Amino acid sequence: MSRRVGDFVKPYLYAVGATPYLFTAGLRTHRHRALVHTIARHFGYGASTTPPRVAPEELLTQADCLQAREVVSVNGGGVSFVELLVLAALVSQSRPRAIFEIGTFEGRTTLNFAMNAPESRVYTLDLPPSQVDATALPIEQGERSCIVKPASGRKFLGTPAADRIVQLFGDSATFDFGPYEGEIDFVFVDGSHKDEYVLNDTEIALRLLRNGRGVIAWHDYGSWPGVARVLDRLYRGRPEFRGLRHVDGTTVACLVL
Repeated sequence: MSRRVGDFVKPYLYAVGATPYLFTAGLRTHRHRALVHTIARHFGYGASTTPPRVAPEELLTQADCLQAREVVSVNGGGVSFVELLVLAALVSQSRPRAIFEIGTFEGRTTLNFAMNAPESRVYTLDLPPSQVDATALPIEQGERSCIVKPASGRKFLGTPAADRIVQLFGDSATFDFGPYEGEIDFVFVDGSHKDEYVLNDTEIALRLLRNGRGVIAWHDYGSWPGVARVLDRLYRGRPEFRGLRHVDGTTVACLVL
């Protein structure tokens, strides 16, 4: 018992000592501001107007044996290991024929989508570095490092799954999604986190779904304020978003239509 108390007391005292910094100088960095949002939500802030939390096991009841590849993001900015497993399970459970990802980055989620939906074709759209200063809508300054990189989708390049992955390039605000509308079963939205892009990409995701049915998942809900603002507003104001759920312990939000 005393050992367990000691194991708790040390991080408790460390956290107490760090708290003044978090709420003062620490607010200058994105990750600390995101933590403040997380703390507020934990204690019920906005609970009546935000999507309910759902435990992963409540959402994922029929997922097959999962395959996990490239589980560590060495560059940062990608999904966590737990989020990667949740997304892989969502794909495995929904058995999509076609997947569309907005925001390739290093291609970890792309690869895992393909591995866990072996009969699907995966389309992934990324903004070319050459367009970082010429986007149709504003982007967050902190996103530039995810756009300006040596190669998009490098995690799936050269893998057996690459034959079923189609890499697309363009600005999601101006890209021609016409050939894919009504042809997709699973959409992952992880492009720019600026409000205007989150809303744009969400509206596109709805148009992409086959017969208006399928799964839409978002990354960074509760981590980037723009994602939360848009999804919370849609949850409150539009009936088709009343099924929106926040997967507990992650920044993944999910809508099954």
